[in-house]
Amino acid sequence: MWYTRREQPIRIGLWYSSLGLGIAGGGLLGYGIGQIKGSLPSWKYEFIIIGALCITWGIVMLIVLPDSPVSAPLLTVDQRKLAVERLRENQTGIENRNFKRYQLIEAFTDVKVLCFFLIALLQAIVNGGITNFGTLIVKGFGYTTSFGLRFVPSSAKVGRLICYYLTGSYNASFVMLLSLTTANIAGHTKKVTSSACLFVGYCVGNIAGPFFYKSDQAPGYSLGIWSMIVSHLLEVIVVIVLWIILKRENQRRDDLQSSTSSAHGDKTSFDADLAAFSDITDKENSNFRYVY
Repeated sequence: MWYTRREQPIRIGLWYSSLGLGIAGGGLLGYGIGQIKGSLPSWKYEFIIIGALCITWGIVMLIVLPDSPVSAPLLTVDQRKLAVERLRENQTGIENRNFKRYQLIEAFTDVKVLCFFLIALLQAIVNGGITNFGTLIVKGFGYTTSFGLRFVPSSAKVGRLICYYLTGSYNASFVMLLSLTTANIAGHTKKVTSSACLFVGYCVGNIAGPFFYKSDQAPGYSLGIWSMIVSHLLEVIVVIVLWIILKRENQRRDDLQSSTSSAHGDKTSFDADLAAFSDITDKENSNFRYVY
């Protein structure tokens, strides 16, 4: 609700990059907490200290982060108007807390949402494997989640380690997925429902990923290896399908709008301005254009 669709990808990327910083910093913090010698086990101190930090920051966010540009207390009335006006080109509306059942149904029946769910699921299968078996991969240079590690000879340990480092690039797909969902779904209820579907896919994938690593297949973990390869290939296919769907729909809307613009005259522009701040879905808004 704060950024234009052009601004969203880089900002979501910056936000998601904090995950890497958290993992790196969390390791150091965990080591320091582990040195505490007290009446409690060290892992309990970690839960207490990190949990307290999370709760504290949550309170700060509750106080400082505004709900929307319309209600931002640190902005003047004119600044709020300007912040909202910037979002006109998005055609995604602004926050509306009224639940709309038809938008919920539309989200569940929208093929785009299905694609977002599948991309999140497939990406998370890879993430679940790497997250849970990363230390074994580094330790043995043989527990893998990519094309490179699957086919590089086991004797080439440096090459296999480099291939493991390269697997981190899979996170970029999730960052782009978050941006695509934000930019291509309009209507508050539909947007919230779509985000929930995406994160359900993400959670299911992370749960499923480790199960492909069978202990009786150690140290090669062939099923785990191929689960990652197949997941990446299927993810590419779903992305291509999504790209085709969005491109065709944009073209259909362009053709439809060009054929009716002469008949409606300035009314088309007025409708676009009205729709920009209305709680309607991307399917309802003929002025909405998808990004891909």
